[in-house]
Amino acid sequence: MSTVGCVAGKFWPPHAGHLQLIQVALQQCDQLHVVVIERPEERPRGLQRARWLRRLCPTATVHLTADDIDDTSAGWAGRVVELLGRSPDVVFSSEDYGDGWAAELGCRHLLVDRYRRVVPVSGTAVRADPLGHWDWLSAPVRAYYAPRVVLVGAESTGKTTLAAGLADAFSTVWVPEWARLYGEERSFGVEDWESDDGLFELITLNQPRLESEMAETCNRLLVCDTDLLITSIWHETYRPGEEVGRRNVADAHDRQRDEYAEALYLLCLDDAPWVQDGTRNRGGDDPAAIGSRPWFTRRLREELAARQEAVVELSGSLDNRFDTALAAVRDRGWFLPGD
Repeated sequence: MSTVGCVAGKFWPPHAGHLQLIQVALQQCDQLHVVVIERPEERPRGLQRARWLRRLCPTATVHLTADDIDDTSAGWAGRVVELLGRSPDVVFSSEDYGDGWAAELGCRHLLVDRYRRVVPVSGTAVRADPLGHWDWLSAPVRAYYAPRVVLVGAESTGKTTLAAGLADAFSTVWVPEWARLYGEERSFGVEDWESDDGLFELITLNQPRLESEMAETCNRLLVCDTDLLITSIWHETYRPGEEVGRRNVADAHDRQRDEYAEALYLLCLDDAPWVQDGTRNRGGDDPAAIGSRPWFTRRLREELAARQEAVVELSGSLDNRFDTALAAVRDRGWFLPGD
């Protein structure tokens, strides 16, 4: 007869202690159910935490449930029976409440690492200082807590050079512009960017994918040469009047923004000399002209202000921009490599 086990908790966020508890349970059960308890105000959201656990513990069955009942052993015993369709044979926990919970379920309780001696970490500690507890977090959880430093601005304002320099200064990786890679593979010229009808759909799909992949490998900080907010403004430039398409890109940006905790936008101003690199086609400086560098800077300010993002503006020489950017990142108080 198979043994059915259960682990329940907020997993806010999942860390090495939670994974150890689940692994102990998996070793002693034929079927393990993991119950993730959420409140709507929690970040990361319960849906994200459940998704991470399904990926990290693929042989367990993960349930998501609201924290909307009396916080008693009887209440949570009833919720578990409701979710599983039966009482488990054994429950696993790292807390004293497990005895009462198991008694209400009529099953055994196995207490695992109650005093955090094997894995000295807690969800409270991680939430207070996620970067300081980096080594206790798995790749998808790191991707959420890794702050994004996003370089934005009009063409020829130093974004790519600054992104590479900041990544080097903080011993981490930087996310390139997917569209540029796409264009280089196809030897795009200036006119090709306007004639490729499916380009924005491809960028909207692939830029976030590339960022998410690299976020899992970064060293406490992810530097981004672009994001979909810029893409939405380029859509406005290349496809004037197509508001539905622009809104689709902007909405994709906002959905992705909910996938990570913090961001700092570095807005590169258009007082740098404009240089043609073979792909640029919007070098005008008429503030009223759609697609001009002053227009692009103004639109970025508007969109960032609407989202209440943290923004530092970079101006002057490339060296001055880099020094300002470096100081801005350090002033955030993040625990970063290279400091």
